[in-house]
Amino acid sequence: MRCSPAIVNNAIELKRRKTLSLLKARDTMHKFEKNWNDQKELIKYNVANKPLLVEQVSKAFMRNLS
Repeated sequence: MRCSPAIVNNAIELKRRKTLSLLKARDTMHKFEKNWNDQKELIKYNVANKPLLVEQVSKAFMRNLS
């Protein structure tokens, strides 16, 4: 049986596109996870240093009152 020249098997191209799409999605997810982890670290750092900052501001405020 002969096929029309207009009918082309594009399975290889579709497989290539799927592979590229999966790689792009994986890379995007890694970026989002890294950004999320960086944000969590920043929050942890700020929470850990907040008492020190409050103490410094309080001391400066008390000095300015004198």
